[in-house]
Amino acid sequence: MTSAAAEPTASGHHAARRTPARLRERAEFGDALVLLFLLVFARQYLWPLDSNALAWALSAPLAAAAFFFYVKTKPFPSGRAGREFWLVVLPPLVFFFLLRLPFPDTSYDVLNYRLLHAERSLRGTLFAAGDFFPTPAPYNPAPDTLTGLFRLALGYRLGTVVNLLALVCCWKRPGWGCAPKRPRARRPAAPSTSTRRCCSGWRRRSS
Repeated sequence: MTSAAAEPTASGHHAARRTPARLRERAEFGDALVLLFLLVFARQYLWPLDSNALAWALSAPLAAAAFFFYVKTKPFPSGRAGREFWLVVLPPLVFFFLLRLPFPDTSYDVLNYRLLHAERSLRGTLFAAGDFFPTPAPYNPAPDTLTGLFRLALGYRLGTVVNLLALVCCWKRPGWGCAPKRPRARRPAAPSTSTRRCCSGWRRRSS
């Protein structure tokens, strides 16, 4: 009786230990960006809350739960980039990012609406009370919110490193650049001539 009761408990502990290992196997480098976007989307769902601190505090566990189910139910295993990616593709990207890093981003879209989207969405909704057409592009500010988080943590110039992270994640996806390609499923071999003749003869006899 004791051994029978202990077996389910032991199997439960073993399954609990295997769950983090499976998540580590299925997670990949690009999933970090997915987690950050899930955090931003969760914050948007909590826009009706008046307390900004409470909304962000609730967004973190919601994003973690959604990320857990995303990694657990991914229909494909994680893809690991080969050595050629880290030696050939990544260094030029980092070089050009560092080359542009000392100069602040003063492009038209950043100065006209992206900074506004980031600052507004970090503190609540995109539109404030009494606004009359505050932005020329009132679309979903999720990318600007994510960039705003990085700029708050790393500063105005270094905060744009999230763009480099997104570019690296795109290159690491299967079929892009130097990302590892998964083997294609083999097509079944076509039937031989003798097999087709036998099938056609059998059909004639049956008819």
